[in-house]
Amino acid sequence: MGQPGLTPRNSQSRAGRVERRRSAPIDLAESSPEFERKWFELDRGIVIGQVSTLRRSITNGAKQMDMIAAEKIFDQPLSEMILRKAQALQKLARELKELAIKIAAATGYPKVDED
Repeated sequence: MGQPGLTPRNSQSRAGRVERRRSAPIDLAESSPEFERKWFELDRGIVIGQVSTLRRSITNGAKQMDMIAAEKIFDQPLSEMILRKAQALQKLARELKELAIKIAAATGYPKVDED
């Protein structure tokens, strides 16, 4: 016996049908401060997440390079170069952490001058 509701006539996926409600378009220039605040917090959270992900990746890479330099599997000049690059990456990771802190402290979109 077949499944109820699945006949050749209505076998198309009903999940693919979306009813759209007609609503007035949102004029972002006239949005409420609360609406703007929510969008800003969403944007800020996304940017902080991206910066933090990048910082973690750089930190992990720098640690790996540091270990490679310490193991001295390459000659001295190359191991020293790897160590210097690892230190530069660690510095960049610290700068990204500072950037994330500043982004977290931001309070809103920049004001647009209307001429």
